[in-house]
Amino acid sequence: MANIRKHRNKWQVRIRRTGLRALSKTFTLRKDAMEWARQMEVQADRHDLPADPKALQRITLGELVERYRDTVSVTKRGYERERVSLTAFLRHSICAKRLSDLRTEDFGVYPLRPTSAPLARLVGNRSIRSSSSFSLTRLRAALQIL
Repeated sequence: MANIRKHRNKWQVRIRRTGLRALSKTFTLRKDAMEWARQMEVQADRHDLPADPKALQRITLGELVERYRDTVSVTKRGYERERVSLTAFLRHSICAKRLSDLRTEDFGVYPLRPTSAPLARLVGNRSIRSSSSFSLTRLRAALQIL
């Protein structure tokens, strides 16, 4: 909900929503303030506003992958295979990184190499980038759960 108040002969709009960073802007006319507030609230309802950047600092990639594995992946036909792949991926040091610290280059450095023969048969020697059971698109989908 937008909060509009008069502040030093100007109108200040503050919009706060759970999971989104707070927005504020100052206008000389109340009409402009109300119009901007309506636009921002519509964008927030459509999920067009950027997520709270502090949320990315609070969660690690490993926590996100675990949440994805336990909530989204269980509904899929290939759950067992994906669970094995994700569990193996969770052992890599990249999973300890905060989401705010991750860069695209980080994913190219970590190939998924199974450590045991049964795991190698299930997963194969694929890299994370080319794996059909693990993708950045799925990570984005898991971010929607946050």
